[in-house]
Amino acid sequence: LNRPNRTVNLNNKIKLLCEYENNNNFGLKIALNMSRMEILKLYKTILRESQKIAAYNYRMYALRRIRDAFRENKNLTDTNVIESQLKLGTESLELIRRQALIGAMFDSKKLVIEK
Repeated sequence: LNRPNRTVNLNNKIKLLCEYENNNNFGLKIALNMSRMEILKLYKTILRESQKIAAYNYRMYALRRIRDAFRENKNLTDTNVIESQLKLGTESLELIRRQALIGAMFDSKKLVIEK
């Protein structure tokens, strides 16, 4: 899958907004709101894709790790750290998609807890 790197575009938008707004935090607030929308979209997509993992234990582990990671990083304000976490999240999304695809290839019985 060849998709454009949205993280780079987001970083460029943040830098441009910060350059134009020197004396106040208005540009930074707009940039952070844009990144929050991007992060929320990524969060929802990762959760949706992790629901497709066939094996119950892997699925629950993925959901737990996703929620914990996003809660842990919800108060980040440094744009470089936010950008690196967005990149890590995008890589994790691809990993989850691959795992769901591999899990779909192999039939597994549902656990008692899933029924």
